[in-house]
Amino acid sequence: MIKFSTPEKDVSQAFLQRLMALDYRHLQSVSVPESVSTDDDDFNALFSTNVDSSQSKQDHVHPMDVQMVVFHCSDSFLKQNMITKLSQCQYALPLLVPDPAAADIECPLWTFRQIRKTWKKTEIKDNSKTISIKSLPICKAETPLVSFFRLGSLSQSKSQLMNTLINDRHNTFFHRNCPRSTKSRHLMDGVVEIAWYCPAGKDNDSFSDCIGFCNLHGDSLLMEKQREILTEISSVLVVLVPALEKGQESSEVISTLFRTPNLLIVLTADNDCGAVQIKPQKYKVGLKDRSQSDVSEELREIIRKILSGSNKSFNLELMSNISGVRVDEDDTVCQNGKSAAMNIVKTNKERFHLRGNIEKEKSQKDQQLIQIRQKQCAASCSELMKSFTHSLMSLEQKDKEYFLKWTQILIDELSSKNLSLKVKQTELEQISQKLQAATFGLEHIFREMSQIYEAHQSLKRQTHCRHTEWVKYPELAADLMISGHPMELMDGDAGHVPLTWISGLLQEVIKKLGDQRVFVLSILGVQSSGKSTMLNAMFGLQFAVSAGRCTKGAYMQLLKLSEEIKTDFKFDYVLVVDTEGLRALELEGHNTLHHDNELATFVVGLGNMTLINIFGENPAEMQDILQIVVQAFMRMKEVQLSPSCVFVHQNVTDVTAAEKNMDGKRRLQEKLDKMAQLAAKEEGSDAECFSDVIAFDVQKDVKYFTQLWEGSPPMAPPNPGYSESVQELKSFILSKASESHGIKLSHFSSKIQDLWNALLNENFVFSFKNTQEISVYRKLEVQYGNWTWTLRSEMLTIENRLYPQIENGILVKIEFSDLSKEISKTYEQIKTEITDYFEKDADKEMLVQWRGRFQIKITDFHEELVTGVKRKLDEVIQQKKACKKLDEKKTDFENKLLQKSKELAHNLKETMKDEEELKMQFDSVWSHWVKELTSDTKPIEDINLEEDQLTTYKNLTEIGNYEEIRSFIRNVEHKSLEIIQKFESNTKITFKKEFTVELLLFVFHKGTSWILQSHKTYKYNNDALTYLNSKKNEYFNIFRSFCKGSSSPVMFGELICEKLKVSAVEAVCNQTAVDLAGELRCNFPAFNGNRLNLEKHVLKDLAEKEDFYKFVTYIRDPRKQVEEFIREKVKMYMSVENKNKTLEILQKNAENILKVISQTLFEATEKIKTKKGDINMWVKEFSSSLSCKLRLDTISCQNFRDINSFDFLRDEIEKGLQIISKEMKDLSLVEVMNHRLKPDEILIDQLCNCCWERCPFCGAVCTNTIKDHSPDKHSVPFHRPSGVNGWHIRGTVELITDFCTTLVTSDKSFYPSRDSEKSIPYKQYPTAGGKYATWSITVDGSMEPYWKWFVCRFQKKIEDRYKENCKEKCKGWGGIPFEWRNYSKEEALKSLDEICKKIGNIQEV
Repeated sequence: MIKFSTPEKDVSQAFLQRLMALDYRHLQSVSVPESVSTDDDDFNALFSTNVDSSQSKQDHVHPMDVQMVVFHCSDSFLKQNMITKLSQCQYALPLLVPDPAAADIECPLWTFRQIRKTWKKTEIKDNSKTISIKSLPICKAETPLVSFFRLGSLSQSKSQLMNTLINDRHNTFFHRNCPRSTKSRHLMDGVVEIAWYCPAGKDNDSFSDCIGFCNLHGDSLLMEKQREILTEISSVLVVLVPALEKGQESSEVISTLFRTPNLLIVLTADNDCGAVQIKPQKYKVGLKDRSQSDVSEELREIIRKILSGSNKSFNLELMSNISGVRVDEDDTVCQNGKSAAMNIVKTNKERFHLRGNIEKEKSQKDQQLIQIRQKQCAASCSELMKSFTHSLMSLEQKDKEYFLKWTQILIDELSSKNLSLKVKQTELEQISQKLQAATFGLEHIFREMSQIYEAHQSLKRQTHCRHTEWVKYPELAADLMISGHPMELMDGDAGHVPLTWISGLLQEVIKKLGDQRVFVLSILGVQSSGKSTMLNAMFGLQFAVSAGRCTKGAYMQLLKLSEEIKTDFKFDYVLVVDTEGLRALELEGHNTLHHDNELATFVVGLGNMTLINIFGENPAEMQDILQIVVQAFMRMKEVQLSPSCVFVHQNVTDVTAAEKNMDGKRRLQEKLDKMAQLAAKEEGSDAECFSDVIAFDVQKDVKYFTQLWEGSPPMAPPNPGYSESVQELKSFILSKASESHGIKLSHFSSKIQDLWNALLNENFVFSFKNTQEISVYRKLEVQYGNWTWTLRSEMLTIENRLYPQIENGILVKIEFSDLSKEISKTYEQIKTEITDYFEKDADKEMLVQWRGRFQIKITDFHEELVTGVKRKLDEVIQQKKACKKLDEKKTDFENKLLQKSKELAHNLKETMKDEEELKMQFDSVWSHWVKELTSDTKPIEDINLEEDQLTTYKNLTEIGNYEEIRSFIRNVEHKSLEIIQKFESNTKITFKKEFTVELLLFVFHKGTSWILQSHKTYKYNNDALTYLNSKKNEYFNIFRSFCKGSSSPVMFGELICEKLKVSAVEAVCNQTAVDLAGELRCNFPAFNGNRLNLEKHVLKDLAEKEDFYKFVTYIRDPRKQVEEFIREKVKMYMSVENKNKTLEILQKNAENILKVISQTLFEATEKIKTKKGDINMWVKEFSSSLSCKLRLDTISCQNFRDINSFDFLRDEIEKGLQIISKEMKDLSLVEVMNHRLKPDEILIDQLCNCCWERCPFCGAVCTNTIKDHSPDKHSVPFHRPSGVNGWHIRGTVELITDFCTTLVTSDKSFYPSRDSEKSIPYKQYPTAGGKYATWSITVDGSMEPYWKWFVCRFQKKIEDRYKENCKEKCKGWGGIPFEWRNYSKEEALKSLDEICKKIGNIQEV
């Protein structure tokens, strides 16, 4: 069996992973066996000697071969990243690389482009030492170059000698004595590596200036081309030879070198002499029996001496001029990107600081906002933006990547020119300012794109220039973000978040990727504490750390999870947010603490997890950052956000000391608890320790890091312990992240908006609103409406089914359990739907907070619904009982009327032929019949309220025949007195007797219509005279038929059809009302959403009609206006907009009910025929079968006992049903509105069963769909100027034009009531208690145009209205802003849609 110790793929991955984590031991950590062993080899090794065993086939591939394999197999960008990381690890870099498959020699110049070196140059002039700092891209550095190569084979290691010369504590050049090194290597011979010595400006520096060192690997006798190149480009050549003997090939090479102008140092292995100058600039040094330290010291002295004069310098970019060398940057794809970037840089140098800090200027000069935005729009026409965006849109993907890299490289070069500054204490401030001013990066161009985009969006129009590509800017940026490019989240110069731009950018990302879930990892810490370095090492990111500047603002970078680990997580991407440091020096004097609190709150709020980076062990610095961080987490708790955190303590000495770590964690916990108590006082919280603020385990959530560098920069490599700590932290983060669902990109976008908008206001907690949460809640409200409607419509169907059974006397009692059983199936289905919604919806993590509350609400609604229907049906039963006497007489009345009609017809049958004569004769006897039948019954008299109300109210308590009535009246009296006394005690108003009388009369007046209608219904149901008169036409028709000689079946059929017609129309209309309400509820835009959606349509309707008095009704009594709106829209829907649809529903129900009657008629007839029954049996069977469907009046067959042909009777009834069917087709829609159930009333019950509390300032009504939505406070997005509700400035005659949404963030105050003597700051409005404490008025600077338009449109009418009501106080508006008058009605209507869309109301029209 063949065994491999490490697969090649794993080796390359392990190599790259360690390298990216800045672990310079990456060359020591991996190996691949050069050959394989078999089981037999392993067995035979048992019998081998130690010597044999050591010579077994276990030679490993040379680590540098592994490095070169990865290098050759990588694309240009991975190569560049590799070389950049190797440079950070202080390793030598490949300068000349032979092509393994060809004879070409390549210079990978592109891979050096991201490397920047910083050093301190020391110069001594006139006995004065001057130190200057230099920080340059290494490709631009002009340095001497010292090149080493050997001629032949030597026992001494050239690379090891070079290391002692450059950095004796680190193997800059890999050599034969390094761990894992092997004798054989395949890819390194012929490779020239380069490294730079960078002095630190100290006395022990090896050299006073930066020097490049080249190392040609292998025997240079075999690599003539590389040797010639080094000879051409080097300032100093150091040649190692085994011996100096004439006639050897090596001697010929040295002879040639002696004749060149290059400075030459020959190191010979056969000589033990010290440094000897053969002739000027030519030296010889012996190596035999000498220590490397002695040799390196002599070399150092020689090189210092040689380079002290003027010498040629080396620049990496000159490699493109060397013949025989192919430079990777000459590739077409790289040149395409470079030329595009050069075009931008070359033609737009003067425009690099494009528009300054416009967002800062915008915040300071609001009155100039339009002009500023117009200037920004004009910038989209600039050559710079046109050129830059054109390149992004037109270049191929690979070309585009080169373009962006080149643009950043060239900008870095431009912004770093002239930064070699002499360090003098008196000039530090000027130097700092110059550094800041010189800083410019690719992010500034993207920032300009964002500002141009925001400017165009804010002006809502395109500029006159033809350049309109600004609409594509978010898409271009989204492509880059998806490809892994960091994007600026917060403008670091202005401290501003461009919300419109970020929203557009993330929306484009969502379009391309879908609304993926992301785990947001953010980081906080003091400036220059290594935050970006840590993130780059942890995830291989590209946050700028090497361009000579700290991170400013905040950046976000998207990382996709690999397919291998994706199944272990509940999200698809990690989104890393890197931020500028807290306590930044450049912000001193600019309200640093406020800025830091703002940044910390923003970053902590965004992250699912926040890394708190603490640098060093200074207690004062630690306390400052902890206070800021704890306060940020405190605010998150107040607004119901719950991120997690991990503390990373960097640059801690002796991190392996467990006791010290335990003590450190204990002290950290104490500090956090103390800071939590301080923050609690400031934020008004009751937290007593940090764990009360956030879930935190000091034993697990605190990590200690060693210092980053192993030694003193600039020549120190990264500390391997730091790399290990980074990897451990990464594993810990991913472990905790695996428990999180992350958030959707859309949620992340809205959270940015919410946090930043709240931070712009002084009180973050009062100002914060979770837009995504509001959106999810609004959708839940819509679902709640659907669930309740399903229950309501089912209950209405049940009511329609039970009602005729009560009217027909079948049901005499309704139990709650009976109704619950009837609706149980639907109720269980709804409960299942609720469970599925809360468990399977995409936002289930957010929905869980409302699950219990809404399940209770549905239960309560179900019980309330059943109770309501039971009460209605109980009332019907009570009415049925109350009408029992009349019902008992009805049969007798009808039998006698039939008999009298029959007798009269028999007497007049031969003499009366004319219809009018029949009518006259019938009328003459009808009143006599009625009087005769009701002789023993007292008629119910009508009432005259206008006369009665003046005399009745005094003796009200004595009226009534029942104790319940009297008790009710007494209760009303007591309650009224309590209300009046309470009102008088809370105000300075005392009621006069005249007012009490007027109030009582007003109540009588309001109840007049209801009392009259109730009396009319009572009289109809209980007065025999009224009942008989209602039957006059029916019995005239019977009388006329008798006169015509119609047979009994015909007559009886007509009588039954007359009764069926009334019942059928009633049933059809009631069912149509339910169906129409359902149709409107589902399909009419105003009715098929939540309460907010209804409010929006009501406001739109008011604006479209421009009826001021309807506005007044809405302002004074919003529910009344909403109900009127529903009635009006139902009427319009039925009679105009969807008349045909309404008629279809009506006809369908008519057909259904007539089909039921026909089927019942057929079955009853067949059954009686089978049983050979009589007409009584037929009537009983027919009536009982229909009693569950229709309300039927008593059918008496006493005068039709002679009927024995039931088929004939059935045929006659069928004929009558056909007539009814025709009449049904002509049934008026008005008829639908005149029955027990009405579609508008059904919808009012459904849609108005919500919250109607009004804003204490402006009177806007709460738009929560749930009636009792405690503990949630009342809220509404449609606030309005407080003056609309009559608010005025105390002591003036001016109505207030301010919106309460802006007042609550102002420094103004208000008086809670008319009689208040103490004012309350608007910022603290909840402290006023009462109704003020129950409202959540979120700060909103938008102040929708709708109410601005209203105020201007009806200004005079509003003023007149309040003049009438408050003449001494409210005589007009304060100064109405001029710009309000520019709003049109169309803009007002559009603003309503925008607000609903903004807060997530899903119903859009």
